[in-house]
Amino acid sequence: MKRKLMASLTLLSLSAVLAACGGNNGGGAASGSGPDKAKDASGAPAPRKDPVELSIVNGMSNMTEEQFMDEYGKKIMEKFPHVKVKYVMNNTSKLIQDRITSGEPIDIVFASSGLTDQSLLTPALQFDISGLIKTYQYDLSKLEPTTIDFQKMIANGGIYGLPVNTNTVALFYNKDIFDKFGVPYPKEGMTWDDMYDLAKKLSRQDGGVQYRGFLMSFPHVFRLNQLSVPFVDPKTNKPTFDTDAFKRLTETFTKFFTIPGNEGTTATVQGLSTQRNLFYKEKTAAMIADLGGAYTNPLLKDMNWDIVQLPSFKDKMGLGTQTYPTYYYISSSSKYKEQSFEIISYLTTEEFQTYQARKGYAPIVKNNAEIMKVVGQDTDVLKGKNVKALLPEKFASPVMLSQQSSAVETALWKALENIVQNKSDMNTALREAMEAGDKALKELEAKKK
Repeated sequence: MKRKLMASLTLLSLSAVLAACGGNNGGGAASGSGPDKAKDASGAPAPRKDPVELSIVNGMSNMTEEQFMDEYGKKIMEKFPHVKVKYVMNNTSKLIQDRITSGEPIDIVFASSGLTDQSLLTPALQFDISGLIKTYQYDLSKLEPTTIDFQKMIANGGIYGLPVNTNTVALFYNKDIFDKFGVPYPKEGMTWDDMYDLAKKLSRQDGGVQYRGFLMSFPHVFRLNQLSVPFVDPKTNKPTFDTDAFKRLTETFTKFFTIPGNEGTTATVQGLSTQRNLFYKEKTAAMIADLGGAYTNPLLKDMNWDIVQLPSFKDKMGLGTQTYPTYYYISSSSKYKEQSFEIISYLTTEEFQTYQARKGYAPIVKNNAEIMKVVGQDTDVLKGKNVKALLPEKFASPVMLSQQSSAVETALWKALENIVQNKSDMNTALREAMEAGDKALKELEAKKK
């Protein structure tokens, strides 16, 4: 399985830090009781000790309070006994906006890179922590660099948050289906052509059951694609669906759903839950390209399974998908920015990264060989599995995930649906997606005026 994953950076002056007191893009820090003057031996501010309650808002999932406290909250309060953590389970921008409107505090927001726009930028909670990074002498070089690159893109050279763990797309496979048909298991270092040949061998009927060779989450393999092709050209603000690189992606991925017995449907394109049911629940799919974090699916306990890294393009061997990290962001409205920064910094330490790794999370720190050795040790589901597949040899460079890219996705999914169902050839489908996507972008711009 693959790891969890993506990034942040740039610096502002200390004077800006001390002067600013909020604001979406300021480089400063604000606190309910004013900045401390004390310094530690390194010259960074001494840890704050004044009691505070910090509201941490979940902008990405339905994680329960019990889960959050087990994975984050208890460790935070052990490290910072003067801090009381209040967990808020919000996973839509509307619910976050409701808190803003009612004046309820939001100190930290955590969200995946894909949901950062919805959970942070749309409700205008972004805050550039570059000044805090400089003041606290935080070393960004210890983090997976592509996670920093992503932050640079969304913050126009600044940085809104720090990555805490990452994710990527991995290849899960059901050993029993391979054994049933006498087909060798998938292995590391495959190309997409190798994968196609393997999928054909496993797409067959047996005993009245239709077995599928290979399924994938189109949204994830396209958004996090290994060729680093964006959905929208940032220079022209036009969809990229007519480019040679995008056509290469489309041809590579859609051809799997033209294999007899593995044909595509509407659910193939947009219904990831349908595909997951075929693999995890019904156990009629031999392989699925899914986010590495899918190892938490309880149905895997009853399956004879393992994982390998996703196949590579021939000219980019060993290059994985883009990283898909979870970031912890300091809210622009927080009164406790220094304390919040101390907390999100702690979540990137070797101590906490090791704690998370034992639970199965892929680390975001570089030079993590020792941490990788303990990945999944506290879980039954990962014992004996190929956990090194949680991270690729190298992540592809990140592309912008924004309101613009979201605006054109509907057109793209429709095009892919038409292709896999043989309703349209690839060139026609992508040309129509270009036209529909361009219209959607113009409508988006019109709403902003």
